[in-house]
Amino acid sequence: MAKISVIIPAYNAETTLRTAVESILSQQVPELEIIIVNDGSTDGTDRLCHALASEYPCIHVITQKNAGICAARNRGLEAASGEYITFCDDDDLFWQGALLSLIHISEPTRLALIS
Repeated sequence: MAKISVIIPAYNAETTLRTAVESILSQQVPELEIIIVNDGSTDGTDRLCHALASEYPCIHVITQKNAGICAARNRGLEAASGEYITFCDDDDLFWQGALLSLIHISEPTRLALIS
């Protein structure tokens, strides 16, 4: 199965980020990579990002000065190694099976899907 990278731009997401990450981890997708881009948060987001990365080896953290969500997404794209790439905002949740469905739909035709 193809590797998928999920990029999460995070800004002051101390209260929502863990739930978003857990919704991605529960997807049961092999070779999953999660890239959290901490976009200059001023709360405990940076500490949480690194705690999550120490709990789950598939999580990578990038910390940058606040540059906005588009810059954070682009920074995540530069670091992503997945054959498939998608985004999840720091306060969003993925429905169970969503990533696997995207892969199964796109693999036969090599279709690019953005969720």
